[in-house]
Amino acid sequence: MVARTVNLKETTLYVTLEPCAICSEAILQARIDIVVWGAPNKLLGADGSWIR
Repeated sequence: MVARTVNLKETTLYVTLEPCAICSEAILQARIDIVVWGAPNKLLGADGSWIR
């Protein structure tokens, strides 16, 4: 089995809602540099919205 990695350095991801923790981990593993979201996710957002 061959392990493949995704490398999206120097890319920007635009999403409508703040990514959840699982999506944020996938974004980190893909090495996406910038994430721009339109609205916070107060229920499950990974940027701390749900912790506050």
